[in-house]
Amino acid sequence: MCAACARRGQCCCEVLPEDIPHCFPLSQADVERIEAATGIPGKGIARQETVPALVQSLERLFPECKDLLQEKVQIGGQHLRLALEDGACVFLGSEGCTLPRDARPVYCRIYPFWVQKGSIMVFDTAPCVQRAGAAGLDKLLSALDMDRKTVRRLFATLLQEWFPER
Repeated sequence: MCAACARRGQCCCEVLPEDIPHCFPLSQADVERIEAATGIPGKGIARQETVPALVQSLERLFPECKDLLQEKVQIGGQHLRLALEDGACVFLGSEGCTLPRDARPVYCRIYPFWVQKGSIMVFDTAPCVQRAGAAGLDKLLSALDMDRKTVRRLFATLLQEWFPER
């Protein structure tokens, strides 16, 4: 899906050292999918201390779930995230993610899209080659082999995995 970015050597699967504490946490279901795909418990997964800025970001992403979120991630506690090597996700290969699509964390599969108040939005952060070359949401969805229904389904899955009690 993002082979063009991977070949360029700069993509959303790479982070600067100062951004590592802000990496999106994995759900338990994400961990289970990764472990099933790799056959190795804990492969590609790292523990990270939860910092205030991450909690604030998650509260902005999940405004309707702030109370539930406080139970999931606590400042000073720890959460699981994808492991990095030299600032890149350990699953990043020369042609993009080496994990099967269905084994990837839901956040990775939905990125750079998000749903808030029923509307699909696009994150304006990572150096996405496809985003730069696609004018408008529909063209970007097409360039990334996605559609609105898939984005909404993935977002619903992400909410269910993070907040099953919701």
